[in-house]
Amino acid sequence: MTSARASLLSPWMAKALQVLVAWLALTVGAPLVLAQPEAPLEEEPAEAAAESPDEPPDGGTDEDVEPPPPSPEPRRDSRDKPPAEILFDQGLKDMLAGKYDTACPALAESFRLDPAPGALFTLAECEMGRGRLATAQTHYRDFLDRVERMTEEGKERQQQRVDVANEKLGELEGRVPTLTI
Repeated sequence: MTSARASLLSPWMAKALQVLVAWLALTVGAPLVLAQPEAPLEEEPAEAAAESPDEPPDGGTDEDVEPPPPSPEPRRDSRDKPPAEILFDQGLKDMLAGKYDTACPALAESFRLDPAPGALFTLAECEMGRGRLATAQTHYRDFLDRVERMTEEGKERQQQRVDVANEKLGELEGRVPTLTI
């Protein structure tokens, strides 16, 4: 981006534009993934090869032969994924690489598109790594509030994250300034 254009955009808008461009590159510019090739045919045993080619190996009729199993499902193309999942995957990849300035906006947009509790927890972790402690604290609290409203089964699935969120909130209590009026 040229400096003239960069001055027209706020830093937040510039990041949002980067996320949008990355998303477009993933969805539009992704190469086609072809179906996996079928497994090679097994060779016939020597005894079966010696029999007449017009007759099935067991002496039965052609109707007795079972149809071959269906071919394996083709791999999912990245264009089959919802945008929220693509953004989440990219954000997680960037976060694990320590690229928090691109990871957190991608994760935030992913959560906006699909407000899943796991995405919110991951966004909190990203903001913590980025050093935005008050934002991380807010996301951890929101995550815990969402989990409280879940079914017992949902709460059980999120228990490990709940434990981490509570631990991180405990760490943040003394580090994030508060204002009492």
